[in-house]
Amino acid sequence: MSLAIRVDAGPAMGAGHFMRCLALAQEWRRRGGEVRFLTHDPQGRFLDRLHREGFRARGLESPTDIEELLGALAAAPVHWVVLDGYHFHGEMQQALKDRGHRLLVLDDYQHLPRYCADLILNQNYGAQAFSYQTAPGAQLLLGTDYVLLREEFLRAAPADKEIPEIARNLLVTLGGADQANHTFQVMEALNLVEAPLTVKVVLGPSNPHLEMIRAAAQQSRHRLEILQDVENMAPLMAWADLAVSAGGSTIWELAFMGVPAIFGVVADNQKNAVLALARAGYPAFLDLGRATIEELGYAVAALAADQSLRQRLSLTGRDLIDGRGAARVSQAMTGIKLRVLFLGGNLSLDLAVWLREQGEEVEYVEEKVDPHFVRRYNPDVIVSYNYRYILKKDIFAIPPRGAINLHSSLLPWNRGAHPNVWSFLEGTPKGVTIHYIDEGIDTGDILLQKEVVLEADRETLKSSYLKLHQEMQQLFKDHWEQLKSGFIPPRPQSGDGTLHYLRDSEQFAPLIQEKGWDTPVAALTGLYRSHPGKAELTYENAFGNQR
Repeated sequence: MSLAIRVDAGPAMGAGHFMRCLALAQEWRRRGGEVRFLTHDPQGRFLDRLHREGFRARGLESPTDIEELLGALAAAPVHWVVLDGYHFHGEMQQALKDRGHRLLVLDDYQHLPRYCADLILNQNYGAQAFSYQTAPGAQLLLGTDYVLLREEFLRAAPADKEIPEIARNLLVTLGGADQANHTFQVMEALNLVEAPLTVKVVLGPSNPHLEMIRAAAQQSRHRLEILQDVENMAPLMAWADLAVSAGGSTIWELAFMGVPAIFGVVADNQKNAVLALARAGYPAFLDLGRATIEELGYAVAALAADQSLRQRLSLTGRDLIDGRGAARVSQAMTGIKLRVLFLGGNLSLDLAVWLREQGEEVEYVEEKVDPHFVRRYNPDVIVSYNYRYILKKDIFAIPPRGAINLHSSLLPWNRGAHPNVWSFLEGTPKGVTIHYIDEGIDTGDILLQKEVVLEADRETLKSSYLKLHQEMQQLFKDHWEQLKSGFIPPRPQSGDGTLHYLRDSEQFAPLIQEKGWDTPVAALTGLYRSHPGKAELTYENAFGNQR
């Protein structure tokens, strides 16, 4: 499917709109879709960036001319159009819809009275509070679950951000344009910070104050480096102990990378997001231009010295942004098939076949896989169902949409081996659960589960096992569209539950080995409870000579 992205960048609006659209384009291309950009870029800098990224791009003469846009779109088939910019008014949206285009509009502060789009994306913290007026059938994608992050960040995110006792490495990034020269303001404030800092100041390609900033850098009391037109910000954020940032899309990149930061509003559209982050504990200036250098200097010095606060901010950021936003947005936009690595075993092949019938690309494997195999296949998601091997983090962390497991118990009860048998032996709740895989044994966050009533006096081990797996497969099928779209919020498991290892099955294995899985549940549970030592647990003890 083809995607056309209409976005601008430059001295007046900075680079944030462009960068988040680039993230969406990368995800779309990764899924096999075609992407082209339409942009008004008189200086040509962002067109050059797109060409280096391998995207088709076309420059437009006017930032708002609807007929020019429609003509450019008519040059090749387009399934979806993306608009990202506050100058793309309702008339433009309506004209695109009238031409039959599916439309995604990116927004930050509900700047229009009404939206004529199929999807409206506001990726900011607290965006759920807005009351969007939309066309019938429009879908809202609101909040940080939909933050668009470029591939550079997804590849570079550390498992845990190291938080030093004293922060020494400071990153300053105040927007791609910074017309008001807030960068100079912050640099002046840093001269009031007595503790030595190593500072990297990032300027956008459109910054008009380069010479003034370079001169200020020569006079700084700290080690200070000026970097302009940086294409890969992730290594700088990984390096930084803390940051001072404008309130644009960079705030979500810093949050994902776990960088403690001070945020400042430099444009009206940033106020809502920065205010929400301030309420979450981040130091913030709701009008950076009105802050004194003394206030800025104190804020930097205080955060640099407060290891505990920086640790909390790092964890808060990582909790807010999971890196799957572009995948969720792409899946909401289209039915592009997912690449599914299906790790199966007993009774699982039929479900893998069903997934293929839904249009997904499925690789079915029962043998043990290694990280090299998984990376080569490059799945969007791993589905594990009756798979014999435990997945470690070097495997389940590879797919961008994670790895999910289908487990035949009502978690947290009966984690581990033979959950169905133990639910009868110990009288615990019975059911099925679909959950994320993490480093524990069946301890990941729950996506879906269903309690199943099984009567011990009417079931054999085999019949109860088959019933559970029928319920499991139906639960998966009924909710697959929500699962693949990422619209089911995971929830942590609550309570201690129970855990059984494979070796624990020695307590009932002799009986099952003799009679098989046709063993009546009532007979098994009765014998188990009447022999605490379990040494006499054999078929003869339970049934005598009846065969």
